[in-house]
Amino acid sequence: MSTIARRPRRWERSRPLFRLAVVLATVVVGRTAAGQQHWGGSGKPVAGGAEKLAIHETGEEVAVTLGADVLFDFDKADLKPAAEPDLARVAEIVRRYPRGGVLIEGHTDGLGGETYNLNLSLRRADAVRQWLVDHGVSAGKIRTNGWGMSKPVAPNTNPDGSDNPTGRAKNRRVEITVQKR
Repeated sequence: MSTIARRPRRWERSRPLFRLAVVLATVVVGRTAAGQQHWGGSGKPVAGGAEKLAIHETGEEVAVTLGADVLFDFDKADLKPAAEPDLARVAEIVRRYPRGGVLIEGHTDGLGGETYNLNLSLRRADAVRQWLVDHGVSAGKIRTNGWGMSKPVAPNTNPDGSDNPTGRAKNRRVEITVQKR
């Protein structure tokens, strides 16, 4: 009696990828829960404060993401006093690479008009720039840009069209990229 080999069904072929995704998600969640982050091409762990300050390091740059809710009140561009420790940490990173340039990019959520959000995101990036300059970082090495709501990292609305406050909070951020060279 001969048996005929059947071709695997589409979902059966994708099962190993699904398992890999589950394993990777478990590792990332475990590291975050332990207060560690493991990012970038160097594979170098970077200690971080998890929710409000994320540091991603590669061989060429250090990228820092700060939640705008930590830095600013809603719809404002004036830095909160509570932002000082995180900004001091950013200044420390910038000073580690005296020959590298710095790019500060502001982002907003999807509430409000496009022009208003572009302006708000740029004012927030400029506020972070000014803080760094006031604390000893050379103004000539810093560039700023405001992206408004054009580069979200999470959905501003749920699939049913309702508001997604968690997603909007993730989109309100300032990203700082420090070149190492």
